[in-house]
Amino acid sequence: MPSKTYRLYRPESSGFKLSLLSAGHFFNDLYASFLPTFIPTLISRLGITMAQAGFFSTFLGVIHIIFQPVIGYLSDRSSNPWLIICGPIVTCIGATMIPLSPTYGVALFFVGLWGVGSAMFHPQGHGGVGHVVPGEKLTVSLALFAIAGTAGVTASPLFAVALVNTVGYRLMPVVAIIPVLLLGLFTWKTMPSLSHESGSALSPQKGLFYTLK
Repeated sequence: MPSKTYRLYRPESSGFKLSLLSAGHFFNDLYASFLPTFIPTLISRLGITMAQAGFFSTFLGVIHIIFQPVIGYLSDRSSNPWLIICGPIVTCIGATMIPLSPTYGVALFFVGLWGVGSAMFHPQGHGGVGHVVPGEKLTVSLALFAIAGTAGVTASPLFAVALVNTVGYRLMPVVAIIPVLLLGLFTWKTMPSLSHESGSALSPQKGLFYTLK
């Protein structure tokens, strides 16, 4: 019995779907500078040292190193875009809860949650670009996708300060999550999914580890 392979249904409106993926990248990375922006707040509120504050960034890097390959492997085996939907939501929750942390341990937890959310989005987000655009437009499409993320990183500290100045720390998570929830719902309704039809794609059992050979 022949093994099943996954063939992606690639709709004609590839430009729209690239825009949707890029919007997800923008909002996911819009929280990238929340930690450095709120480090002075954490030092003042928690009474931590500079070394403890610096460990936040180290911990975040470790989270990315561990989780991105694992999540990339899971993404290869998934037939739904749930990672690019849930990633920005988890990122938003983690980043906006950091300055509200009552203890150093809780702050580490939210930094880790933020890192997991970011690690959830990026593997499937980059892979999704290849799924929704034709091959001859892949390079420029990846460039546009990357620019959207860079724009989010650039706006991140301004967005963080604007949220605090307008709604305060306690309402910041509630207000910030609204756009990513709406984008997630829209993405779920419009993103393509993998089908069990025959095609030239790799078997999901091979996935990432086949690619790394």
